[in-house]
Amino acid sequence: MDPSIDVVALVFDRYDRGQSIKSTERHRRGIMDSGFNYQIQGNRDVSNYRNFLKTSTNKASLASFICQYICDNGQDLLPADKSVVLAGGFEDGEVVKALNEVGVSSLEELYSTQEEADTRLVLHAIMLSRNHPRIIIWCDDTDVLVLLVYYWSRGALADEVYMHAGHSGKFVSKERFIPVHHISTKLGKAACKSLPAVHALSGCDTTSALYKLGK
Repeated sequence: MDPSIDVVALVFDRYDRGQSIKSTERHRRGIMDSGFNYQIQGNRDVSNYRNFLKTSTNKASLASFICQYICDNGQDLLPADKSVVLAGGFEDGEVVKALNEVGVSSLEELYSTQEEADTRLVLHAIMLSRNHPRIIIWCDDTDVLVLLVYYWSRGALADEVYMHAGHSGKFVSKERFIPVHHISTKLGKAACKSLPAVHALSGCDTTSALYKLGK
């Protein structure tokens, strides 16, 4: 772990809810895409990672494997005063666990019924902002950026919030980070306050696209 990082939070989508808008969409995608379900053992390479992630069963198995492996082996690998928070990858999707050099513990204050990591990771960012002046979100989803800009304008996030946005070019290794706090300040509180509503009506996952225009 990078010495400058105190806490790493891994937040996964939940796949343990039978009926929901998101599960219906996943089912639709599953019909359209072909894929096989694999048993993850940890000692085999995935030949085609994209095909592997086409099924929700494989995604859920991977999240479960990662969380269980970290809980079982991470304690001996973590430096002192560093911790890892895990959410969404346990049999009970609401459960959140923290791991440090002492051991594994439950974080009941972060238990959540949220199904998507997009919104759940914002909850974690808000909680971590209480004790950390800088937060970096490793995600390239517009939905998350909208939420981060909104909540920063409400004073719920750390002074500095960055969102990782990939790399600057195909052959360039320099990483790009979006300064959420700068965007929120530039837009102003009035514009930021309207962002969730505008996004919900025009671009979120549950909104239909306009014919031939998209979102």
